[in-house]
Amino acid sequence: MGSTEFMVQMEELSMAAVRMQELMRKSPHAAVEAGVPSSCLPALDATLASVLAVADSTKRLAASQASLSPESHPDPGMTSSLLPSTAAPALLPASTPPPVVGEPSVPPYLPPPESGSVPSSAPPASAPPPAVVASAPPPEFGDGVDEAKVASVMRFAQCSRELAIEALQVMPAVEQATMHAISLRSARAAAAPPPAGPPPARPPPARPPPGGRPAGPPPGPPPTATPPPPTAWSCASCTYENDVSAPTCGMCTAPRP
Repeated sequence: MGSTEFMVQMEELSMAAVRMQELMRKSPHAAVEAGVPSSCLPALDATLASVLAVADSTKRLAASQASLSPESHPDPGMTSSLLPSTAAPALLPASTPPPVVGEPSVPPYLPPPESGSVPSSAPPASAPPPAVVASAPPPEFGDGVDEAKVASVMRFAQCSRELAIEALQVMPAVEQATMHAISLRSARAAAAPPPAGPPPARPPPARPPPGGRPAGPPPGPPPTATPPPPTAWSCASCTYENDVSAPTCGMCTAPRP
């Protein structure tokens, strides 16, 4: 995989992590309630950590390669391989001390120079070869850098890269499962009957219109029924009860009032 393709995958991984964050923020328990294994949920944290680790190790690796091999021009976005064997220079033999910048490269087993020759402490006539300059400690790692530290950085970069690629393969499945869980939860909530409870309260009576009284019978006792017609009449003179049809009193012959 080339560096350009790898960086494109890292960009897709970052966007997938952001989408996953938004989904979990909207409904944090929907995935678990719908049956998605809870072991899939920490994939988001592992993805973010691996992306950060890859970005950091990529920068450190590019700096170490530029310091150890100044005559080459490494890809600033990393080369297509992060294996230590392809990027780290060969280790020097254990029996040969590392050459020092500013002194000629003289093997220690040669006989001492004869009298009249140039002393070993004299500066060389020309600049040291590129191999001597390349073995100088890179300034990014301080004076204690060595090949083992550079190889350790490269192994860390390879490990974090593999972790990021694995997380990239898992993220689409986790995202789809979470979206499916949210849709199932919404469907169940829409199909569920309303919760049982007390009957709704009766609405209050209508208020009368302003400036008037409500329509209805006037206040007071209800009206009584009409009495039946009289069947007799009483004489005013003698109080005799006469038939209603008699024009005069049957006792005193007084006329009907």
